[in-house]
Amino acid sequence: MNTIIRVACAVNKVKVADPEYSYSKVNEILDEFKENPSDIIVFPNLALTSPSCGFLFENEALIDSCTEAIENICISTQESNSYILVGTPIRDNGNIVPAIAVINRGKIIGYVKGQKDRMNFLGESYSDKMLSDDTVFSIGSLKFCILSCDPLDITDRIKEVASTGCDLVVIPSYSPVIAGYQKSVKKILESVSKTYGIGVAFVNGGVGDTTSPYIYRAFSCIYECGKLLKEKIFDNSGMIMCDLDSDIIRAQKKSIGQKLPLHQSSTVSGKQKLLRPVAMNPYLPENKLEAENYVEELFTLQCLSLKGRLENSGLNKITMGFSGGLDSTLALLVAAKTMDIMGLDRKNIIALRMPGHASSERTKNNSAELSKLLGVTDMEISIENAVINHLKDLGHDGETQDITYENAQARERTQIIFDMANKEKALVLGTGDLSEIALGWCTFGGDHLSGYNVNASITKTMAKKIVSHIAITDIFKDAAVVLNSILDTPISPELVGDSGSIVQKTEDILGPYELHEFFLYHLIKYGFRPSKIYYYGCFAFSGILEPAFIKEKLELFIRRFFSSQFKRSVSSDNAALCDGTFGEKFYIPSDVSADMYIKELKSASF
Repeated sequence: MNTIIRVACAVNKVKVADPEYSYSKVNEILDEFKENPSDIIVFPNLALTSPSCGFLFENEALIDSCTEAIENICISTQESNSYILVGTPIRDNGNIVPAIAVINRGKIIGYVKGQKDRMNFLGESYSDKMLSDDTVFSIGSLKFCILSCDPLDITDRIKEVASTGCDLVVIPSYSPVIAGYQKSVKKILESVSKTYGIGVAFVNGGVGDTTSPYIYRAFSCIYECGKLLKEKIFDNSGMIMCDLDSDIIRAQKKSIGQKLPLHQSSTVSGKQKLLRPVAMNPYLPENKLEAENYVEELFTLQCLSLKGRLENSGLNKITMGFSGGLDSTLALLVAAKTMDIMGLDRKNIIALRMPGHASSERTKNNSAELSKLLGVTDMEISIENAVINHLKDLGHDGETQDITYENAQARERTQIIFDMANKEKALVLGTGDLSEIALGWCTFGGDHLSGYNVNASITKTMAKKIVSHIAITDIFKDAAVVLNSILDTPISPELVGDSGSIVQKTEDILGPYELHEFFLYHLIKYGFRPSKIYYYGCFAFSGILEPAFIKEKLELFIRRFFSSQFKRSVSSDNAALCDGTFGEKFYIPSDVSADMYIKELKSASF
């Protein structure tokens, strides 16, 4: 894939003022890329000499030796599509200046201005033939610029470079360190990468250098839109490699500049596997403590969004369907906490329990118990007779458990909720979650409707995490037992089967929600093509799910996602609470075809 670009930051051991030795270490590293190639290979500024040469920078023998080393690198990489960036002193306009040699397929594309040395033995005046910081290069679908500087100065120089529309800024550096320097550098690079929505590949030289009058420490880090992908401190020659994704970068990049590249190259072949972290659940932080804090914040935002809607609409009551399932449980908890925040009685929440023929004893008991514990207005209205009469009016036998049988129940419940809202002058609270909305796992004109939906930005997995978090906190005292029972209940719409047991299990029909949420995130957040979602999914779920199963469920996801757009086109009001949701910028026609995307997926292999 030409959207996945492998970047390597390499550090060669140096001997001060010995380009031949330093080149030998560069060459050893380059040899490693013959078996495991990279699209971009970055060495530090002044990698062939170190910046510690002082007066010797003016010696012709040193410069000639560096020139020879660059020529040798060109000769040895004639067959490589890789961009190779090596820092070296060169003659320019009568001065010896630091420069980054840009090499591709054995040719010097040009020299970009390098980082000046701390002791000012190198010149700072460049001729017009030297390439500026905002020169753009391209490999595959990724555009990059080279900004050789002390990263502590990058905030003053990055704006012009980022305005080119580049996806990646490469920073070959060679700066002395003091205590706290590395931490400061990482903080700045993370901020720049996140602020501009770009990749940043930084490498600082220092292995083998002198320890007077400065000390150097070699380290490298690679960021993508503020996320650290790889880092390392070097004690000897070595490198780090990882894959940047231009689709991910362009979905978050702030600049819309379109400066044309000076030079373009195709990506290298023979790259082995995917060298980047791929989370199974991108909607939640992988760190356990961060995840706990995140879901608590999500719950708070749900409450604040509901509070705002109630206040702005002049309503102080809520009606909602409460089945005792996961989604309606979360919505009820949000409603209860919102009433507390607003200083209103929880009795203002009318929790309607509307059992049907397939409602299980477990969910009926759980819903009644939680309503009692929370102190809301608990009402039970059976829908069985109403549904039987309605089906009879339609000429349905009332026995065949088909789509008409299922949807009649969902729409009967919705009618009751809305009519009760009219009677009580209340807001109808929606409960359907983001995963169900994406898959169209709801009844049009039924549970698809509400006055406001607090779960529309919450995936099924996130809902589980939020309710689990609430169960172990004191937000709702004495509710832990029933909440854990709800969490242990199989997810089901309970629209078919016999009363008393759960036979309709959603994940047996659709597949794991976590897998569909993975598909959704990468489609909505980054606009991945189906084959790429499949490729990433095979890495994320490696050893857990088979590629064939992932492909089968992705095809199911695509078909359901496209065919259910008509439901999303008239969905209830809600607030976007996190990334990867259906915000105001998402739009596709309700009658769009999925055929091209299915065809593209079927051609993919892993």
